Amino acid sequence: FEGVIEKPLERHSFYIFGTVVFIVGASLLGRAAWLGIARGEEFVRRAEGNYIRRTYYDAPRGIIFDRKGIAIASNTSMISTSTPDQTRYVRAVKHPYAYSHVVGFLGKPTEEELKDPLFIEGISQVGKAGLEKNYNDRLRGTPGERDEELDASGGVISRGPMIPPKEGNELHLTIDAGLQEMVWEKLHATVEERGFRGAAGIVFSVKDGSILALTSVPSFDLNAFADGLSHDEADAIFNNPSAPLFNRAISGIYPPGSIIKPFMALAALEERFAEREPVEIRQAVAA
Repeated sequence: FEGVIEKPLERHSFYIFGTVVFIVGASLLGRAAWLGIARGEEFVRRAEGNYIRRTYYDAPRGIIFDRKGIAIASNTSMISTSTPDQTRYVRAVKHPYAYSHVVGFLGKPTEEELKDPLFIEGISQVGKAGLEKNYNDRLRGTPGERDEELDASGGVISRGPMIPPKEGNELHLTIDAGLQEMVWEKLHATVEERGFRGAAGIVFSVKDGSILALTSVPSFDLNAFADGLSHDEADAIFNNPSAPLFNRAISGIYPPGSIIKPFMALAALEERFAEREPVEIRQAVAA
C-alpha cells in the first residue's frame, strides 16, 4: 500500500460514534439497574413462588363403527367446570346394554399402567374391557399440552403455546348394529320371561367367519360408566348374583347341547341363510 494516500476521519465522526455508544450503554445500565434495584425484590419473590406446570387437554377417542358405518361408540363433549378452557370428552354408546360386552368400558389408569413405558402422559382414561381395552392404543388419541407459569397461590401468570390434542383412530367392526340390537332384545326378553340366570348369542357368517352379532345377557349400562357410577349403580353391577360383567358369549363353559341343534342347522342351510344379508336374517328371525 506504499504510495496510497489515506484520508483521515474527521474529529466529529468520533464524537458521534462515542455519543451513540454512551447512549446505548447508559440505556442498558439503566434498565439493568431498574430491574435489579427498583423491582429486584419483586422478581425474587416471583421466582421463588412460581413454578411451571404442564397442563394436558383431553383427546377424543376414536369412533367405533359397525359394518355399515353406523357409529356404535362416539364422544360427547362438555366444558370442565374447574378449568373453563378444558373440553372433556365422554364416551357415548348407541345402545349401552346391547354393546356392553363388545365395546367395554373405560376407567382411570392404574399405577401399573402409569409405569408402562408405552403409556402416554396426560391420558385420563384407558380401556378396561372389551374393544376399548384390546384396541386401546388405537383408540386413545394423543392429549394436547401447554406449559403454564403459576404463582404461589396456583394462579396462572402466563401460558405458553398450546399443542392441540389429536383424535384417536377409527375402528370398523364386522358387527351389524341392527342385528346385534335385535339379538340382545330377544335374549333379554326371554331371560326376563322365563327367569333364566343368563343367556348368550353369537351370529357369524359362514362365508368368512366374521361375527355379525355377539351378545351376553344380563348386561349393564355402559353410559353410566362414562359419568361415574353412583354407589347404588356400582352395587347393582358388581354385586349382582347374575354377574352382568361376565361375558357369557366368549368366557362361558357349557355342556353339549341337545340333539335338536343339528336339525336347526340343517334347516338354516335349507333356507340358504348363509346367502342372506343381515337385514334378511333379522326379518326371518323376527317372523
